[in-house]
Amino acid sequence: MTLVQWLLTEVVGGALAGKALFFAALWLAAFGPMVVLRARPWPVQLLAGLLGALNPWTAERLSEGQYGVAAAGGALFLVLAALELLRDRPGPRPALALAAAGAAATALNAAFFPIVVVLVACSFVGRRDWRRPEVGRWTGAAGLVFLALLAYGVVAFFAGGDLGSYAVLQHVDRAQFTFFHASASTRYGLLPNLLGLYGSSAE
Repeated sequence: MTLVQWLLTEVVGGALAGKALFFAALWLAAFGPMVVLRARPWPVQLLAGLLGALNPWTAERLSEGQYGVAAAGGALFLVLAALELLRDRPGPRPALALAAAGAAATALNAAFFPIVVVLVACSFVGRRDWRRPEVGRWTGAAGLVFLALLAYGVVAFFAGGDLGSYAVLQHVDRAQFTFFHASASTRYGLLPNLLGLYGSSAE
């Protein structure tokens, strides 16, 4: 159970939490692309929102009950929008927006943590932002705030005793570890698959 699911369950109960997360995921899947294209005319924004909400990937995630995954996918667009803002106007507010968007995606589904890291790193390198010191400084500051916002998960992982804690991992034997392994494709190999985040979010 993710942090968002736990909070909703505690506040409104299990049945209402599922419905609230469903509509929140659908809204975020539409809202994220619209934020990325906020400078475009409203028909373009509207079309982006419709495509974000009504596409096979989002529909499949929602139909399978993976509301957190669908919502986290929408949050990735907020990460992209914050990256654009930070690149155009380096400063504390864009850095905080980037950290908050990345933390939101990770809080909705922990498997999106490496996706956020790869997305920011590829944007930083691909756009050659290292040549602009102010962008590098504020991107680094956003990374520190991002990690600070996720500190709750690290502490809970090592201090907790539930199914998703380090205490459970201490009892995993060799047979279980071998069963849940990362498989290399015959075409590319293991390392390119891991660097490319190959596979589903569950993997």
